[in-house]
Amino acid sequence: MREAAPIALGAYVEGFPADDAALDRYARLVGDSPAILHVFRNWTDATRDFDPALARRVAAGGATPMISWQPWDGLGPIVAGEGDDYARAYASGIAAWGGRLLLRFAHEMNGEWIAWGEPANAYRDAWHRLRAIFAAEGATNVEWVWSPHVADGRARRFEPYFPGSDAVEWVALDGYNWGGRDWRGFEEIFGESYAALTRLAPGRPVMLAEIGCAEAGGDKAAWIADAFGRAIPQRMPAIRAVAWFHASPRGHRDWRVDSSPRALAAWRAVTADPRYAGTLV
Repeated sequence: MREAAPIALGAYVEGFPADDAALDRYARLVGDSPAILHVFRNWTDATRDFDPALARRVAAGGATPMISWQPWDGLGPIVAGEGDDYARAYASGIAAWGGRLLLRFAHEMNGEWIAWGEPANAYRDAWHRLRAIFAAEGATNVEWVWSPHVADGRARRFEPYFPGSDAVEWVALDGYNWGGRDWRGFEEIFGESYAALTRLAPGRPVMLAEIGCAEAGGDKAAWIADAFGRAIPQRMPAIRAVAWFHASPRGHRDWRVDSSPRALAAWRAVTADPRYAGTLV
């Protein structure tokens, strides 16, 4: 049996890109630079336009940028064509830049907390409309990442939102261990949704686009070691990339890899593991 190619290990890094040095601090902290650098961009505020300088900064550090593109005004304007000019400008900017870019449009669409999740047919229509615009603008350097949340108590089943295998380059999952009384193991969180996702899009590479673990309620270091040392490489072979959510947002948990010395040691062991030495550049 041929050995699988290494998995690309990425991160959302709290503070970046507003604090340009945050990425360097993260690399020193964990012992390596991320292969994927995850940033969030909105349609409706000052961060809405494609920023080639940011893309160049990410690529210069050896990472592939992944943009989570968030349509907070909902899907209606997109489906109606009201966002076409903006989408054309965004696509042409990415095409002119020319580097490899992962675009995660309207992620977690199956979650009850999301503004762009219903109806499912509008989601699919918006997805296809944007892909057609990007194709027309020559943005062939974009890889589309379809990224629902794992199906659980607050997130519906994601199958109705799937735009089709021919409309995605990656399929992905978001999932967190919230800890405390809600402490759950990695496979308990991801197992069923991973199986459903690989049935839905056989042959497509899988990404864990947002993943994190709290400290309270269990052993975060052991959770990391089990997830990355056993479950992913042994039980979920379609996973080709993982992006940890290295942040501690207000009202959430401390998802950072250095939330404790033991958690950091476990994460540094992952970054040093040759199974996670993959790149997308």
